[in-house]
Order: sequence, then C-alpha cells, then structure tokens
Amino acid sequence: MKYFMADEISPADIERIDEFLEQNAINSDMEHIYWVEIPGDLLNGDQARYPEYHPYLFSIELSRDSVRAELFLRTLIDFQGKYQGYATDKQRTFISNFMENMLTNLGIQT
Repeated sequence: MKYFMADEISPADIERIDEFLEQNAINSDMEHIYWVEIPGDLLNGDQARYPEYHPYLFSIELSRDSVRAELFLRTLIDFQGKYQGYATDKQRTFISNFMENMLTNLGIQT
C-alpha cells in the first residue's frame, strides 16, 4: 500500500491530530482511523460517472508516533468496487495538501 506518512510525532501532537480529525473527518468504526472525502471535481471518469458509489474517501490512520494517509481511494458503499484504486495525480495532490495543511495549522513540525 502507498501512503503519505509523517512520523516521529510526540504523543501530545498525536492527540491534537486526533482531536482535529474528530472534528474534520468521518470517524470510522475503528479506533484512530478516519475517512476524508475526495471532492467531486477530483474524481476520475468512472468514479464521477456512478454517483451511487459516492463519496470516495481516503483513510488516515494514527499510531503512537505517526500519522499516515492511504493513497488508495475507496467507497464505503462497496468495498470490492471496481472504481476504487490508487489516487490520480490530482487526488494525490489533494491528499498531500490536506495532510500538510493539517500539520501546519496545528503547528506540528515533522
């Protein structure tokens, strides 16, 4: 699996990231895993063509000293969906910018 990852993060900063994601992402049923929606204008042709599978999301996972975002998009409607897959260049840029902005806005240096 491909990821955007920041590590060597203090426990206090991990807690701040967790609080941020509680407010700004979709909480999954698993502890410290969140979903973030990819904007509709960034969906590729097949993803955009079938709105019944929307939204498309990427996951963010917190660990003891790191945060990582999967560069794989999926839908919660159908985990085996054929329109899921690795992020396009534009989607990857969105994911990277989301993570960088989150860390910057929280004042976390990595």
